[in-house]
Amino acid sequence: MTSTEPQSLIAPYMKALQELDRGVRAPRTAAQMHFVEVCRGAARPITAYERAYMGWRAKEQRRLKLELKAQARQKELRTSGGNQVAVTRSSLLPGRWSDPKPYARFIAEPLGTREDFKSDSAANFANSRRNKL
Repeated sequence: MTSTEPQSLIAPYMKALQELDRGVRAPRTAAQMHFVEVCRGAARPITAYERAYMGWRAKEQRRLKLELKAQARQKELRTSGGNQVAVTRSSLLPGRWSDPKPYARFIAEPLGTREDFKSDSAANFANSRRNKL
């Protein structure tokens, strides 16, 4: 059995199976009632359709979970102004040199241009000379 075969098995019936799973469509036959019980976790899947649908549903839930994590990460980056937040590793030992310092900056700041650095250095140098005189 290949990985594409289960999806091709249930593809023509996907809308009906999803409606049965969500409760939008009422089960009319014994097979549909058993399918609803399988979806609720009250019974084990017996038919190939039930196994294929449960496999598809598990994959879909994993995909949606990853998508929600990615959206949350994008939202976090947007709210922080695009600055990356420092991540501390759990393998660090407290009290060691690897312990993150409480005074360390956790926001990545742009360094600016070379001209900005030169003008800032010149102003600081001039101020320090003025104070000594």
